[in-house]
Amino acid sequence: GGGVGVFNQSAGAVASDSSGRMLGVLLGLAAGTFASGNQAFIRDTARRGLGLPSQIVMYMVAGLLFAPSGGLPLHWSHPPDAHFWQTMILLGVIGSGTASLFVAYALPRISMAQAGVTGTMQPVVTLAVATLLLGERLTAPAAVGAALVIGGVLASALLEGEVRTLPPSGD
Repeated sequence: GGGVGVFNQSAGAVASDSSGRMLGVLLGLAAGTFASGNQAFIRDTARRGLGLPSQIVMYMVAGLLFAPSGGLPLHWSHPPDAHFWQTMILLGVIGSGTASLFVAYALPRISMAQAGVTGTMQPVVTLAVATLLLGERLTAPAAVGAALVIGGVLASALLEGEVRTLPPSGD
């Protein structure tokens, strides 16, 4: 979770407990590492013409493994209502379903390096959604970082001369 802020009147500054933030950063890096591994496995199955079916099976297995607890204590503060289910369906369709569809069709056409570079757009989009839809404040360092990421993705796309495609599958 978030850090604990403590106002230090003598110093006139806010000291914060950064252990929660550091854990969040480490978990985020781990998620990125596992997502990259996931793309490598999907690309391998795409070479055999099974990219999209493998993703469907992958999500089914993940759901079966993690549904009981999600790795966290599961307790409802109140029963889920219709809005909760609408949100979950929307997240499933947009967040997982559509993203997986795009990945399944992109990976056979681009290199893993290019997939990794284009994947760096996720934090930029998250920043845009948080700022435009959720009212979070856009800081100058975040704006500069987003501009650098967008520039890097564009430069990489323009400078990579070879478009990699997979041979047609035998299926």
